[in-house]
Amino acid sequence: MLAEATREIDLLATWGDYRVEPPLPEILVLPEVAATGERQPDRPQGIHWVRSPGKSSRKLDVTRNASGIPLSDSAAPQVPGGGLELMLHQRLVEQVTPEGPSRAVLR
Repeated sequence: MLAEATREIDLLATWGDYRVEPPLPEILVLPEVAATGERQPDRPQGIHWVRSPGKSSRKLDVTRNASGIPLSDSAAPQVPGGGLELMLHQRLVEQVTPEGPSRAVLR
């Protein structure tokens, strides 16, 4: 919840991307490659998951609803395209505290 007068915020988003080591052949992970009818190779033995941390920061105008705001560098490392997107939704709410009611914007 943000104060009604808040117009923008500094956002720091963090996440983890996971990939398998050793990398899997594209035919096992990409539908468009698998659709070629080529024989799928056997799954490699001894694979394990590796986490790579990700983060992105940006200023956000929180005075309006918005969706589809991409976070740079958030696409998965082994599957091209995609990525994380932000969505902003706001509505005015009354919050009752021990000091009495106050207005805030739920964003």
